[in-house]
Amino acid sequence: MKPIVESDYASTCLVKENPDKARFLFLKHNAYSSLSADRKKDEVVRFGDDVFCYAKEKFGSFPDSMQVLDNIRDFMFVEPCLNAESHGHHYDSRFGIILESTLRKDDRLIVMVSQFGEGYDFYSYKVGRVFGKPRGGLDRILECCDKVWWKKGGSEIYLQKNLNEKYL
Repeated sequence: MKPIVESDYASTCLVKENPDKARFLFLKHNAYSSLSADRKKDEVVRFGDDVFCYAKEKFGSFPDSMQVLDNIRDFMFVEPCLNAESHGHHYDSRFGIILESTLRKDDRLIVMVSQFGEGYDFYSYKVGRVFGKPRGGLDRILECCDKVWWKKGGSEIYLQKNLNEKYL
């Protein structure tokens, strides 16, 4: 697995490619855990940008609006990673997160964030919404994505967005 983009802290790797889809993995190097929260966010943003550049080059149809791209990057890449670190393993550097994205030729982007701490309690979120409590980042994630689902007891979140202009 050869990195397509690499920094001192993380790499964007193309894991699998065929005519219908491409799968990417965000690999963190040892120095990543020593970074500040802002610097970690910058690395995740760069990963999102790498995926977007590949999508535009490989599949052609992709949103041109910077605001749309910023929202997708912020709420499909950055926010789920920040949530995994803060709520999942409470910034414990012994635990990591896995960030993987899949681009499909039919313009669907699927992002998976997996963490090794406690799983997300979606039931509490639903109860909170019934009583009108704002939930912050998750509400924005749900607004941005076409589909969101959890696996492994809430330890993995999957986010799906159709990137075709007519659906944005």
